[in-house]
Amino acid sequence: IESFRENNVPYHGVELTKEEEFQIFTWFDYVLAIQKHDHEKISARMGRERALLVPHAVTFPRKKLKSIVQHVGYIASEYLPNVHAIVFFIENVWPSLYHDFNLTLNIYGNVHLLLPESIAKYPGVKIHGFTRDLNAAYEQCDMIINRVTTGAGLKIKSVDALANGVPLITTTHGAAGME
Repeated sequence: IESFRENNVPYHGVELTKEEEFQIFTWFDYVLAIQKHDHEKISARMGRERALLVPHAVTFPRKKLKSIVQHVGYIASEYLPNVHAIVFFIENVWPSLYHDFNLTLNIYGNVHLLLPESIAKYPGVKIHGFTRDLNAAYEQCDMIINRVTTGAGLKIKSVDALANGVPLITTTHGAAGME
């Protein structure tokens, strides 16, 4: 919630204070955290025996990096921080990248459901939508972007891009929890 407020992005989820969240945690025998930072905060309050660190596990075959970048990828759900991130990127960054390097921006996932119609009119932007075969999507991309600045938790799209052996360009927020 704090990251939404800091970036002036509307938040429509359940709002809890830290105290309310920790009170809910007391209802359970164990609390699972996928980020070391969150695990440390929970352990400090509940004890190490009840807070378990279970990092997001990924196993993908090693891939050879492509020597020339032609296809940039963005893979995301319709979660509003994802929508805001790609709209900002396309409106403010993409025109110069396309002009200077003649790249293609491949957008995968249900993020397309909430994009303004004007986004599809930008040159070099290809909206693929939902795909069942993420391996094929990663094969089409020479690099992945994740310009997200708000949201909670580990950014799985960042973890998955790196686990797929595709270079990732992201924000500090997009890399949070990936020491």
